[in-house]
Amino acid sequence: MSHLDDKETRNKLLTRAVSSWLAYKHLTGLAGLLNEASLSVPIAEFLTHRTTYNIVGQENHPNFPGKGVGRKRQLDFVAKTAKRWAFVIETKALPLERQGFIDDLLRLALLNKPGVHRYFLVAGELTSADWKYLKSKRNKAKGKINGALRVPFRLLINVPQSRRKDLVSLLLRRDYREKTVDLKKIGKYTKKYISKFQRRYNRDKLPGQYITKLISWNRKNRFIAVIWEVKINPGRASVSFI
Repeated sequence: MSHLDDKETRNKLLTRAVSSWLAYKHLTGLAGLLNEASLSVPIAEFLTHRTTYNIVGQENHPNFPGKGVGRKRQLDFVAKTAKRWAFVIETKALPLERQGFIDDLLRLALLNKPGVHRYFLVAGELTSADWKYLKSKRNKAKGKINGALRVPFRLLINVPQSRRKDLVSLLLRRDYREKTVDLKKIGKYTKKYISKFQRRYNRDKLPGQYITKLISWNRKNRFIAVIWEVKINPGRASVSFI
């Protein structure tokens, strides 16, 4: 089987593989058993068989040495060569849990490895409200979705609308443009989760800015997989919320 070391092609096929696997599990009657841990199955199988990297699961985060109760210090997936880390992936299942969402993004932003690509993968089933909204949009367009390609969910995280906008929309885009996340400009609701991250992980300072960009998504029926890339924005002053 051919290997996929081109990151654009690999990421497109990875989201297709994960969304298709979720749809398949739904057809077998196992959808109710799916969670964040089960997402590791299609991701690990795809990366292991379709790339030439050494794929390691639950690798220790190099910037958080040691162990601590309640502190997840491992990265979900690391792709390695003999000399370097090529990319890392943190995964989350829908709907997103608030603190876990913030923790994963900040762990990626704080990863200090030269040349590594940092990916945040979210997958799961669209909510009934999102599914109705998508069907309504398609019906209005007579079976076609007009406009720019946007991830077809609005309820990425289960919190009230105003807080969801602060917590998620500020950090992740639904389209393919880059978003510069300036931690100095976030709202009070998001600050409390970042403050908790700092206390739990003993981080006095955080990078003042980082960048997120939607790079691939795929939907199979009601199941979706999305990948964002997280990049460091160097030269910006650090911040603290504790």
